[in-house]
Amino acid sequence: ASRMTDLQILDRLLTKYDRRATPSNHWNNATVVDCELYIRSFGSINPYSMDYDVDLYLRQTWVDQRLNHADIDQPLDLNDPNLVKAIWKPEVYFPNAKNAEFQFVTVPNVLVRINPEGKILYMLR
Repeated sequence: ASRMTDLQILDRLLTKYDRRATPSNHWNNATVVDCELYIRSFGSINPYSMDYDVDLYLRQTWVDQRLNHADIDQPLDLNDPNLVKAIWKPEVYFPNAKNAEFQFVTVPNVLVRINPEGKILYMLR
């Protein structure tokens, strides 16, 4: 049997994929998501309002066995916004933020990488 192309793999994985269900939903467990923040810049603090601006990268990783496929032997990067929308992603919020926005140039500044064995990297700025 010949090896499937990346697009064929993605098509097969997403055929019955439900992005509304968490990766561990069928086990009735919470999905463990590791989060990392990389601060690019930290603006000056307004001493009156205590407001400040931060430019950061948010990296999140988790395992989604629904996106595990035997033919994935190297990372698969999803750069099509429709493919990025098709998979489950955690909802992140900053409880004390007065305002937050994701960088959007011509397309959202995000990276979704499917690694072998269903480990997902989701990075946004």
